[in-house]
Amino acid sequence: MLRNPDGTVYPSGRLLPSLVDAIGHAFLSPFTRNNPFTRRYEMDGWDRSTEREVDWVSGAAMLMPREAFDAVGGFDEGFPLYGEELDIATRLRALDRSALFTPAAEVIHAVGVSTGGDRRPHRLVVMHSQGLYRYYAKHRAPGWRRATLPAAWLALRARAELAWLIGRLRG
Repeated sequence: MLRNPDGTVYPSGRLLPSLVDAIGHAFLSPFTRNNPFTRRYEMDGWDRSTEREVDWVSGAAMLMPREAFDAVGGFDEGFPLYGEELDIATRLRALDRSALFTPAAEVIHAVGVSTGGDRRPHRLVVMHSQGLYRYYAKHRAPGWRRATLPAAWLALRARAELAWLIGRLRG
């Protein structure tokens, strides 16, 4: 269970979104998290007070057996910071391993501290877009979908700039 510094629940334990949900979430969530894409992706309606199998959990507080970690070769160090938990969860799932969210242990998670927090918000959104692009290229763009990589890169960077701009405007 991750909690924000103010005690509210951070929505760790999520689904891997469909391409439509990923795009909808990416471009609507900077304006409002109350949209159908973000609600599906973040598993809206589940208060995270119970254990549940999920597609992935946040790398801010992730535990796994050493054997499982070694079986997938550990974290892919090519991820800048964000997206590495999606990658390792996908590789674990390929070995018939699942991810389990549990509220049995709680961790306070100050989003963005590792990338400079409030001092460098642009760095956070750029690194996030780089991580998601790497994940998409590695796991979601086989075969003919490789042709979508330039569009995916542009969309992720546009989303990063939009999120940064909205954050600046909100002050």
